[in-house]
Amino acid sequence: MTTQQQYIERLKDMVTQKFGRSIATADDCTMLSEAVHEATGMQLDANDYVRLFIPKSNIAPRPVTLSALTRYVGYESWSTFCSSSDVLPAEDRDIIPTPRRWGVFILTFIAVVIVIVTALALLGDGEDDVVALENADIVVERVEERWLARTLEECNALRAYSNDDDYRERIDAFMAEYCTTLYDEIASELISSLERYNITLSAEEVASCAETIMAQCYTMCETLHIEQSLAQ
Repeated sequence: MTTQQQYIERLKDMVTQKFGRSIATADDCTMLSEAVHEATGMQLDANDYVRLFIPKSNIAPRPVTLSALTRYVGYESWSTFCSSSDVLPAEDRDIIPTPRRWGVFILTFIAVVIVIVTALALLGDGEDDVVALENADIVVERVEERWLARTLEECNALRAYSNDDDYRERIDAFMAEYCTTLYDEIASELISSLERYNITLSAEEVASCAETIMAQCYTMCETLHIEQSLAQ
């Protein structure tokens, strides 16, 4: 079965081919950032590409990085890229499940239901009434709950335009704007929340937690594309 890492490696190959040279230095990543911005309008820091092409740890690339690069090589989104058989090595093309999008939709729908239940539960106990936080895991969990609830609200607001002719363009514009700053905003809230309770985490630990939360938010946003494709 094709793993996410295989998709990422295939994407890197396609980006390198389109870029026209190997991507092995920070300067290469700076040039790639400019090329992606010119081709897609998505402006990411060169460090985002350094993390993908010159990794110094096993931290996963930001979803918005994958989204920008898939657009750079001609696909609408990361989920579209992963569901397209032409991006896979030849030996893997015959194992892509036809109902892949349905599977993603169902899993995401379950996740959304869980978020709704959690958000409703949080309405009953205000921030000042929360039981004293004892460790970083609880702080991270609370930040995660808040961001998933916010993302769900944003997605539901956009669904009001689902019957408009420019709905796909609205989704693209929303994701480009919302997801570009998502990581930084989540990381900032994590840091401030941890400081509030005098809890210290390393920069790498904060980054890992922020990446995990962002990935969940991004998957929820990607559901908009999947729903729109299924409705056609």
